[in-house]
Amino acid sequence: MKLYTVGNCQAAVLAEILTRATGVVVERTRKEQVKRLRPSEPHYIFAQPQCKDWVEGNIVCFPRLIMPGFHPDILISKNKKSVVRSPLRNYNSSIVMKAWYDGLSEKNTLELFNKKTFERLDFFSYFEASKAGLLAEGLAAGLPLEDRFDEWLEAGCFMHTVNHPKGRVLIDIAEAVLSKTNLDWKPIDQEIDPLGDGCGWPVYPELAERIGVNGSYEFRTNSLDGGKILDLKQFIEQSFALYAKQNVDRRPLPDRLTHVRYQDLQRTLPADGRHGTHPYAGLPENQFWRKSVHGDVDPVTSSFTIGRHERIATAGSCFAQHIARALRDKGFNYFVAETDPGTGGANYGVFSARYGNIYTVRQLVQLFDRSYGQYDPKDSIWQRGDRFVDPFRPEIEPDGFVSAQALLASRETHFEAVRKMFERLDVFVFTLGLTEFWRAKVDGAVFPLAPGVSGGLYNPELYEFANFSVAEVVQDLAAFLDRLRAINHSARVILTVSPVPLAATYEPRHVLVSTTYSKSVLRVAAEEIARTCEQVFYFPSYEIITGTFSRGRYFAENLRDVTAEGVDHVMRMFLRHFTPDPEIEASVRRAFEVVCEEEQLANLS
Repeated sequence: MKLYTVGNCQAAVLAEILTRATGVVVERTRKEQVKRLRPSEPHYIFAQPQCKDWVEGNIVCFPRLIMPGFHPDILISKNKKSVVRSPLRNYNSSIVMKAWYDGLSEKNTLELFNKKTFERLDFFSYFEASKAGLLAEGLAAGLPLEDRFDEWLEAGCFMHTVNHPKGRVLIDIAEAVLSKTNLDWKPIDQEIDPLGDGCGWPVYPELAERIGVNGSYEFRTNSLDGGKILDLKQFIEQSFALYAKQNVDRRPLPDRLTHVRYQDLQRTLPADGRHGTHPYAGLPENQFWRKSVHGDVDPVTSSFTIGRHERIATAGSCFAQHIARALRDKGFNYFVAETDPGTGGANYGVFSARYGNIYTVRQLVQLFDRSYGQYDPKDSIWQRGDRFVDPFRPEIEPDGFVSAQALLASRETHFEAVRKMFERLDVFVFTLGLTEFWRAKVDGAVFPLAPGVSGGLYNPELYEFANFSVAEVVQDLAAFLDRLRAINHSARVILTVSPVPLAATYEPRHVLVSTTYSKSVLRVAAEEIARTCEQVFYFPSYEIITGTFSRGRYFAENLRDVTAEGVDHVMRMFLRHFTPDPEIEASVRRAFEVVCEEEQLANLS
């Protein structure tokens, strides 16, 4: 029995691990050699999916393990004749190289390594895009990696560089592929790390915090270069010295560094590091009205990338429905936890569960508590003629329920779906709609509509009107986030404010004044929470629709309904900032094409 591996540099390492496990010398072979193998000869070939068509016989696939998400700054710059070398051989920093091209000092280059720069370059989005690419590689090899990925990540960063996995990962893959054969093998010593003598790129602390691993700015050189640990300052100094020797500035700018995100990178420098006579000098254009409020206005400055596999749930006022439709239409994983069981009921799929419009944050908090049995309001069933209405979603069934039993059964199914949604979602989009509300005096239960409007009877002795303040909305948002974090600690939340004016106000004043108050409270509350709570982001749909730049054209003739043009503008900005950047996806794809140093050098000879 002869054993071979074929693929990129990882095939050579896998051969070493497989040899230890089987006691049989496993050869790493190349395309030209493997084609000469005779199918009749007893053998196994462990091949990456991209290579399996080269060979015949007993083929077991293993995936390419590429993960730029830990190290989005890595850049391998090469042309047909040479590669640009850094202290870590072929692995360069895109930030350092761009700073070199731009003529920045070593001091200013050091200052570029900050959260603001990483946000500008969208480094925080690489992890999810890379994860999706890696999982796809696993599926292509017939080896699902989702559970393994979570296990690898739990132990910390599992890559030395974008294309060099740590030993524990390669051992896991080796054992997985051996289990698909009838070979005799034994468990592998978990201490070995064949690529540990190579270069090691750090996970920058700002990125590490988001990913949930340890971070640093310690760069490890190849053992052939002494295996030294360089801090960021030393890495920059030595990179600059090497770039000067290689005349890097005479080479064309690498494609990645031509992207708009890398233009004027020095704008992310701290104020005291920028050139200028006042603190506003050098600030980004979007911080100046004259430079940014014209044309296709884009006021989004903070975002993250939603991976196509991530479960996205929505709730809130009717404006949230636009986001749901756009995500679904673009092929994203819009999470509908409550689906039509075939009874012909209405309003399934409008939101992620069949709760209808949730206009206030207090409603959202109470929905959570009712779903988990922590709150049981006295108002349980309202009537509308001979039909029955759920007080907390009075228009779910347009004609009402035929019986109280049918309503209660529907509610239990609904609560089960709500629990499922909160526990499994990855991203929750909530649109804040109103501050005015009606509640039961006896227990504070908040309703989406006043009693009597769509069911029940209005009785001023039982129900009262109220209007939330900023402090109350902030308190409710914080309470909801605490509840969500307790059952789903990794959930990310996007807050928006509905731009739709109030249809009516119960305050004794003009509806326009009440609208201004309500939207102002919601906008300030969303700002306070987004500033102080991790993994909470504000998306400015309200500003896009109501901004003076639109000259009112985003509202229909009734001056209340949002036009299709306005919705398109909002969703264009949402998709631009919260869905994968084509450049990021391209960078991840390019990372899968990275070859190892010995192959690069072979190509040069």
